[in-house]
Amino acid sequence: MTRLTALPALALVLGALVLSPSGVRAQAPAADLPLPYAQRPLTLPKMNLRVDVNLAVATASWGGISATSMGLGTGVGFGITDDIEVGGIVLPLVFEIEPGNDVLFGDPTIYGSFRLLSGNFELGAYVRLSVPVNTDVLEINGGVPMLIRLSDSTRLDTGIFFPVSVFTGSDILGVSPDPTVALHLPLAFTVNIMDPLFVGLATGFQIGDLANAGDTISVPLGFNVGYSIGSERPIADLRLELLFPHFLNTSSNVDWDSPFAGIWSITFRANVYIDVGG
Repeated sequence: MTRLTALPALALVLGALVLSPSGVRAQAPAADLPLPYAQRPLTLPKMNLRVDVNLAVATASWGGISATSMGLGTGVGFGITDDIEVGGIVLPLVFEIEPGNDVLFGDPTIYGSFRLLSGNFELGAYVRLSVPVNTDVLEINGGVPMLIRLSDSTRLDTGIFFPVSVFTGSDILGVSPDPTVALHLPLAFTVNIMDPLFVGLATGFQIGDLANAGDTISVPLGFNVGYSIGSERPIADLRLELLFPHFLNTSSNVDWDSPFAGIWSITFRANVYIDVGG
């Protein structure tokens, strides 16, 4: 089995380590916020630190291809002001289980998020940069996250994002691939069943390459359940997510007929919140 067959699982597990499936759900820290997840804002409050640990398992299986990878990512987020948040993933590791037994180091990522509007409707500006330390791909993802608070117990996270991939290396023929521009329109609905317990449904619309849009459209499908530890304010969140990133798709691959469940991931996320401002 060649390395190419493992790429879907590797890409999926790396993506799971960077952000939640919607890519916009910035989570709130322990200070100045109620316990229910549905009531939290788009950005971290001032002088609050979030420590993230993400563990993901991804598998790709179709048409004789089989690949499984496990990823471990640690990162931080920090609220400079109530409206400005910065952070990143500092140690992304991928353990290739099948077809090989390799340990791969992913590229570190940094991000910044600026909240422009607050309240029941929140609007922001977001940019994330993946630094090509261990791969040949520079990735920049910019967009506009949006949060619609439907009630004290329900929220809808959405937005529009344009991930750009620039290839800094070349293939075996010495040719450097052209940059690709994608379009992501995430949609995540979250409900607090009880103050500490929340469940969610994630979907959206994606075009993997705008230059080849007809063959790269997909609609993901994801489910998640989470629990917030704390009394009136959260100390930590524990979340479990299941994602089928290409559940509906327009791929010309005959083995990717919709609904397609041949590529999926399970991710466990632990987020600890610390008020460093006292």
